[in-house]
Amino acid sequence: MKKNLFLNLTVHTLTKKQIQRAKQRFKVIDFINIKEDYQELFEELSNLKINSDIDELCCKLFEYINGYTPFYDIIYIHMPCGSPFFQAKFFHDFLKRIRFNGDVRFIFSFSERKVVENEINGKVEKKVIFDFVDFQIL
Repeated sequence: MKKNLFLNLTVHTLTKKQIQRAKQRFKVIDFINIKEDYQELFEELSNLKINSDIDELCCKLFEYINGYTPFYDIIYIHMPCGSPFFQAKFFHDFLKRIRFNGDVRFIFSFSERKVVENEINGKVEKKVIFDFVDFQIL
């Protein structure tokens, strides 16, 4: 029997609240973080250079995700990853030309944001607190 996978491509570690919600809503059994599973690709995506080969990076990400399709019924890909330019290229150009071998769904976290400001020695320090609300499927 296959199961569902949650593949976290973001730079953030999942919170307990996110993990619980993914288990409840998507029946996820396995969780994988790209930054631990494929550190080289994670570094390329999170530190995209102006001269990066975007097409090659799209291929690498596609092959990485597609490699899990034989083992899972549904793979939930937690985005964003990389720069907005990379994401636009991946979704707009790359995924129009090629399809995954299995059921792959892209999801994003939605959070309520609270900003706390403190003045220290005449400088304003801002702290943004994100409180996870739910996932949205693309």
